Amino acid sequence: MASISRFAEKAFSASYYKTQWQNILTRSYDYYHPLFRQGSATPLWHMMMAVSAIMYTTSYLSRDLRAMQHKHEVEKKVLHDYYEQHGGAPHH
Repeated sequence: MASISRFAEKAFSASYYKTQWQNILTRSYDYYHPLFRQGSATPLWHMMMAVSAIMYTTSYLSRDLRAMQHKHEVEKKVLHDYYEQHGGAPHH
């Protein structure tokens, strides 16, 4: 029960999220700053991968997911009509 209350305190505490964000920024700076100073391509690759993942995810959620769901609904209706006309079970 105590662990649940600790979780609730963290989940609803702004200072917890602020501390986590500061830790992420500090770790990122400590990791990438020397790489930028050396002229390494690693930060560029990491940024490119992050941008690609974000763009793919947002385009899938905003456009492709709805189109796919609509296509599945249409296919389901067509199959239902087919099984009504020709017999058979749709779940086989």
